[in-house]
Formats: sequence, structure tokens, C-alpha cells
Amino acid sequence: MQRWLTGLPTSERVLTVFSLPLVVAVVMEIVFLRMFARAGIYIFQDNSPEWLYTVYSSLVWLGRAALNFAATLVPILLLVLMVMLWQRRTRVSRLVSVAILVTLGLEVSLFLAPANPGLSLTYFGSSIFLVSLALILYFRGGGLRMALTLGLVLALFLTSYWYQIVPLAHQLGGVWLGGSIVAFQLSEGLLLLVAISLPITIGFGRSFKVLVGSILLTLPLLGIYLGNPDMLPLISMWAFGISMYLPFWAYVVALWAALAAILTLLNRGHLLLACALALLLSTHRELPLTYFNNLILVALLLIVATPWSIPRPLGQRGLRRHYSRGKT
Repeated sequence: MQRWLTGLPTSERVLTVFSLPLVVAVVMEIVFLRMFARAGIYIFQDNSPEWLYTVYSSLVWLGRAALNFAATLVPILLLVLMVMLWQRRTRVSRLVSVAILVTLGLEVSLFLAPANPGLSLTYFGSSIFLVSLALILYFRGGGLRMALTLGLVLALFLTSYWYQIVPLAHQLGGVWLGGSIVAFQLSEGLLLLVAISLPITIGFGRSFKVLVGSILLTLPLLGIYLGNPDMLPLISMWAFGISMYLPFWAYVVALWAALAAILTLLNRGHLLLACALALLLSTHRELPLTYFNNLILVALLLIVATPWSIPRPLGQRGLRRHYSRGKT
């Protein structure tokens, strides 16, 4: 941790301090709440011992606690990003800051006001505007390295937003809108393309640790598939909104590619960007909670607000020299 933080500019250090516990909490709620809680129907039998129920309940409670912590921290991180982008004093960055504040305000309204499809539609419209502004901010800053992935990310989340918008529009009389289910199915394929594009965009770290780590972390997916293939679509749909209607090998390749990209970033000293990708891929395509939408927004803003200038693994001394040159 100290190796990653040493030599970072103050803004990136602050974002890292907020992002790392958020990623830990999100991983815990994924494992213990989204996945383990749903797998309970496959764990328990009529003669299951009492201690197994106790362990199960304790882990699910831990997942709920992690969800509550993450759901509280993610809007705080959005506010931190809003302040930092405002301080950049460019027109686009300040427009992004205003859009963050408006989106968070609409989110609060959703909790305080009675159920209102018009308000929900406005919230998703504001989120789409913010996602689009984030990409404009990235490309206006001269960024091209993430162009392939971010283009796919935009298409991915536009289809996920469309899946939510169509039913809301129907409630307001817009029955001419359609394609909700098609958009949802399309977004699953786009998610796999986003994951597969990451090693191309970032560059694959030819490190033994990266190679072995990405393979080992992919093995649980293969283990579940070989052990009980019927369980996999149920859990993946509950956890991520992934129905797994495509060939299984595509999901294996996508998971390995995403893990390899994240481990490559960690190996190069890009802790903040690794956190951003982890958050981006941990959201839920159905967007059943504003929490999942906030994860999207935080991940994109972290990606567009963070420099991508370190080309190879750096130790603590190399990081210090790199940022000293940047400040000079």
C-alpha cells in the first residue's frame, strides 16, 4: 500500500484512500451477499448441522454490512471527485462537477419522494448525460489509450440504461419505445467485449505473478461449472445480471482478461486505475439499486481523471522519479 501511495499527487492519494476500502467492501458484498447467499439453496440439506446455518447467517450478515458500507461510501467518493474536477477550472470538468451534483440530488429525491416514473426517468437521463460528459472529458484531455474500451463501455451502459428507461417511458405513455429485452441481451455481449478489450487497451503484463494470478482467480468459475453447471446462471444473474446465454468459453476468456488487466495495473503501480476497473466490472446490468449506478459513475470518473503514463512496472523509487518529473 505504501509503495503505491508514495510519490503520488495529493489528489490521486486522496482518491486511492477512498477507492481501496470501497473495492474491498464491494468484493465482500459480491462474495458473501450476491453469490454465497444465493448459493444457500445448494448448500443446505434436510440433515444439515446447526453450525452450518450459523456460519451461513454470519457470512450473509457480513455481506449486508459490506453493502451498507459501500453504498454509503460511494456517493461520498462522488462528491470528492466533484470537488477535484471543479478545481481543474476547465469548462468540461466543471460541467461534469455540476452533473455529479445534479445526479446525486435526483438520487436523494428518489428516496424522499413517492414512486414516480418521471423522476426515475430524469435520474437515468442525468446519469447518461454524466457518462457522456466523462468520456468527453477524457478525450478533450488528449486521452486515446482507453478509446477502444471506453467506446464499448459507453455502448454497454447505454443498453443497460435503455433496459430501465423503456418500462418507465411506458408508464408515462411512451408505448412506442421498445427493444428493452434486446438491449439487455446485447449488453451482456458488450460486457464480455469490454473485459476482453482490457489487455489490448492496457497491455498485458508479461509477469509470472500476473499470469499465474489471473489463471488461479479464474479457476473458481471453472470449478462451479464442472461441479454444478445449473447453479452458475442463477448466481451470475442474481449477482451481475449475466444470464450466460453465450458459449461458456467466452465468459472464461472475459474473466481471465479482466483479471489479467487488473493485475497488470497493480504490477505497474496503478492501484487507483485497478480499483476503477474492479468497480466498473462489479456493477449489475439491471441497475436494481442506485448503488450500482453510482459504481458505474465512480469507475468512469476515476478512469478519465487519472493519468495513464506509466508504461512498465515501477518500484517505489521509480514512482517518485516519475511524479517528480510530472511536477517539474
